[in-house]
Amino acid sequence: MIKKKALLLITLLLLTISLIGSLKEDTVKGEIKGTIEEKLPQQNMIVVQDQSNIRNHIPVDDIEKYEIGDKVEITVYMHPDKNGATTYENSRIVIKK
Repeated sequence: MIKKKALLLITLLLLTISLIGSLKEDTVKGEIKGTIEEKLPQQNMIVVQDQSNIRNHIPVDDIEKYEIGDKVEITVYMHPDKNGATTYENSRIVIKK
């Protein structure tokens, strides 16, 4: 009987730890405010020039939603458990017009 209770307690503890780990929120990796300078339909990307005159290539789901000259605010989120450089594969990008 004690072994069953210990096993149940360990199982619940492991389940709780795994749930807590999966509830971590994405962390903001960067923010860009700028103007759409170019659309690249073949790559499904827009080119945004920020206030520092840096041109950023940003992937988009629907390139038709954006026009050259649109002012946008872009926030890049990265999951805290994914290590390595910020890449499109391990980031979430939110674009506000």
